[in-house]
Amino acid sequence: MRHLTIALFGAALLGLSPAYAADYFPPKGDGWAKHTPEQEKFDPAKLKGSDNGWSVAKYGTKDEDNNNVTVFRLAEMYLIRAEARAQQGNVTGTGSAMDDINVLRDRANAPLITAATQSQMILLIEKERLYELAYEGHRWYDLVRTGRASAVMSAFSPNWKDTEDLWPIPQRELLNNPALVGNQNPGY
Repeated sequence: MRHLTIALFGAALLGLSPAYAADYFPPKGDGWAKHTPEQEKFDPAKLKGSDNGWSVAKYGTKDEDNNNVTVFRLAEMYLIRAEARAQQGNVTGTGSAMDDINVLRDRANAPLITAATQSQMILLIEKERLYELAYEGHRWYDLVRTGRASAVMSAFSPNWKDTEDLWPIPQRELLNNPALVGNQNPGY
């Protein structure tokens, strides 16, 4: 019963209904629930709205007022520091990008990396961000930030145009800021 109380309290903090917590944290003996394969089977009765069963409900649904969740996890901090170290050329050795990546890989029981060049490490960090931060809304911003959006997206879609990397600067901003005059993003 203790875990159900914690689940209900956590659900209240997140704005979830107690029924949601009861569905996902069923009471089973002492301590935390042990999930069985029966509990993990897809149940169409639990679908909400027009959900077809494929959407990711990691933080609830927009109907539960969970549509604006910002999570900054420890793993993301390691990835940010690893990228900064790699950009500075601190790729291997103690206190390096490799150390930060290996902390995450060790936690996930993945093979540790042993050596890489600076460019290999930067691509490896991009891939680690892809795995570690899946479904958290970081991928597009990572690609734009690193200047790789066009390379990745043109391989994904033959109709991709380089001008789709950035949105236009709103006309109101161009008029209000003299420093922006004549500096519209390409293609607009």
